[in-house]
Amino acid sequence: MAFNLHLQEKQVRIATIVLGTIGALLVGIIGFNIFKDQITRASDTTPQAVTITDVNASTAKIKWTTDTETQSVVEYGLTPTSLTFFAPESIKTKKHEVSLNLLVAG
Repeated sequence: MAFNLHLQEKQVRIATIVLGTIGALLVGIIGFNIFKDQITRASDTTPQAVTITDVNASTAKIKWTTDTETQSVVEYGLTPTSLTFFAPESIKTKKHEVSLNLLVAG
Protein backbone atom coordinates (compact mmCIF):
# COMPACT_ATOMS: atom_id res chain seq x y z
CA MET A 1 0.00 0.00 0.00
CA ALA A 2 2.82 2.42 0.86
CA PHE A 3 4.49 1.59 -2.46
CA ASN A 4 1.32 2.47 -4.41
CA LEU A 5 0.98 5.75 -2.48
CA HIS A 6 4.61 6.65 -3.25
CA LEU A 7 4.08 5.77 -6.93
CA GLN A 8 0.93 7.93 -7.07
CA GLU A 9 2.77 10.88 -5.50
CA LYS A 10 5.55 10.50 -8.06
CA GLN A 11 3.04 10.38 -10.92
CA VAL A 12 1.25 13.48 -9.62
CA ARG A 13 4.59 15.31 -9.32
CA ILE A 14 5.58 14.36 -12.89
CA ALA A 15 2.15 15.34 -14.24
CA THR A 16 2.40 18.70 -12.44
CA ILE A 17 5.83 19.38 -13.93
CA VAL A 18 4.68 18.42 -17.44
CA LEU A 19 1.48 20.48 -17.25
CA GLY A 20 3.36 23.42 -15.73
CA THR A 21 5.92 23.33 -18.53
CA ILE A 22 3.21 23.15 -21.20
CA GLY A 23 1.31 25.99 -19.52
CA ALA A 24 4.42 28.18 -19.33
CA LEU A 25 5.17 27.54 -23.02
CA LEU A 26 1.60 28.42 -24.00
CA VAL A 27 1.68 31.64 -21.97
CA GLY A 28 5.03 32.55 -23.57
CA ILE A 29 3.80 31.87 -27.10
CA ILE A 30 0.51 33.72 -26.61
CA GLY A 31 2.28 36.64 -24.92
CA PHE A 32 4.83 36.91 -27.71
CA ASN A 33 2.10 36.87 -30.37
CA ILE A 34 0.18 39.61 -28.57
CA PHE A 35 3.20 41.91 -28.09
CA LYS A 36 5.38 41.09 -31.12
CA ASP A 37 4.11 44.06 -33.12
CA GLN A 38 5.14 46.42 -30.35
CA ILE A 39 8.57 44.80 -30.04
CA THR A 40 9.50 44.42 -33.72
CA ARG A 41 7.51 47.08 -35.54
CA ALA A 42 9.18 50.04 -37.20
CA SER A 43 8.41 53.48 -35.86
CA ASP A 44 5.94 55.75 -37.63
CA THR A 45 8.19 58.72 -36.82
CA THR A 46 9.17 60.79 -39.86
CA PRO A 47 12.77 62.03 -39.99
CA GLN A 48 13.10 65.82 -40.28
CA ALA A 49 15.94 68.19 -41.18
CA VAL A 50 18.02 65.45 -42.80
CA THR A 51 21.58 66.51 -43.62
CA ILE A 52 24.57 64.68 -45.05
CA THR A 53 28.01 65.86 -43.90
CA ASP A 54 31.64 64.78 -43.78
CA VAL A 55 31.45 63.08 -47.17
CA ASN A 56 34.67 61.52 -48.48
CA ALA A 57 35.63 58.60 -50.73
CA SER A 58 34.25 55.88 -48.46
CA THR A 59 32.27 57.46 -45.59
CA ALA A 60 29.54 60.00 -44.88
CA LYS A 61 27.62 61.18 -41.84
CA ILE A 62 23.81 61.50 -41.81
CA LYS A 63 22.04 63.68 -39.24
CA TRP A 64 18.31 64.20 -38.65
CA THR A 65 15.77 64.96 -35.94
CA THR A 66 12.50 63.38 -34.82
CA ASP A 67 9.60 64.66 -32.69
CA THR A 68 9.87 61.73 -30.30
CA GLU A 69 12.82 59.82 -28.92
CA THR A 70 13.53 56.84 -31.14
CA GLN A 71 16.39 54.45 -31.69
CA SER A 72 17.02 54.44 -35.42
CA VAL A 73 18.88 52.38 -37.95
CA VAL A 74 19.89 53.40 -41.46
CA GLU A 75 19.98 50.61 -44.04
CA TYR A 76 22.05 51.26 -47.15
CA GLY A 77 23.58 49.45 -50.09
CA LEU A 78 24.44 49.61 -53.77
CA THR A 79 20.80 49.54 -54.95
CA PRO A 80 17.41 50.06 -53.28
CA THR A 81 16.82 46.30 -53.46
CA SER A 82 20.23 45.43 -52.03
CA LEU A 83 20.43 47.15 -48.64
CA THR A 84 23.23 45.08 -47.13
CA PHE A 85 24.75 47.57 -44.68
CA PHE A 86 23.29 48.84 -41.40
CA ALA A 87 24.18 51.90 -39.32
CA PRO A 88 22.29 51.57 -36.00
CA GLU A 89 22.06 54.00 -33.11
CA SER A 90 22.83 52.77 -29.62
CA ILE A 91 20.30 54.91 -27.70
CA LYS A 92 16.90 56.57 -28.10
CA THR A 93 17.18 60.25 -28.95
CA LYS A 94 15.50 63.12 -30.83
CA LYS A 95 18.78 64.23 -32.47
CA HIS A 96 20.14 61.43 -34.62
CA GLU A 97 23.55 60.90 -36.21
CA VAL A 98 25.03 57.83 -37.89
CA SER A 99 28.14 57.22 -39.95
CA LEU A 100 27.94 55.31 -43.20
CA ASN A 101 31.07 53.30 -43.97
CA LEU A 102 32.34 51.24 -46.90
CA LEU A 103 30.76 53.60 -49.43
CA VAL A 104 31.71 53.20 -53.09
CA ALA A 105 31.81 56.13 -55.51
CA GLY A 106 29.68 55.73 -58.56
